[in-house]
Amino acid sequence: MYANSRRHRGMWPPLLVALLFLAQCGATRPEPSATAPSTDVPAPLISEAVARQLAVEAAALGGPELSPAQGTPEIRTLTQTTWQAVQEEYGTDMPSIAALAPSSEVWVAELTGEWFGGMPAPGITPTPELYTLAVVVLDARTGVVLTTLHRP
Repeated sequence: MYANSRRHRGMWPPLLVALLFLAQCGATRPEPSATAPSTDVPAPLISEAVARQLAVEAAALGGPELSPAQGTPEIRTLTQTTWQAVQEEYGTDMPSIAALAPSSEVWVAELTGEWFGGMPAPGITPTPELYTLAVVVLDARTGVVLTTLHRP
């Protein structure tokens, strides 16, 4: 047995060098390029009919400090555009959504109807403010309501 270990003792240094070499070769393998073409296909846009239905439903709900719509709101205009165009059209009245890229595609619906605003304080009967226009912005790919704006 002792003679057998002596015979294999001379093999260890070359074997270790070979293993280290192979380990180093694997460590220097090039990583896939970060600029590889993307195969992600964007989701299709929701249809105009779906956008119309979602906008009417969202507008009917009212909003913070607003009553639900008195009756069913009617769509005056429905436009497919970008979030940047919405910001430019409605200015500071339209809240900014930080996670939304300016080039994001959206549906914008302007609806007519009646919504009452005004938050009553205890013991005070407020004169409700009447709003007759609602603007609903939907994500054109998912149909999620991004924001709703009501105007007198």
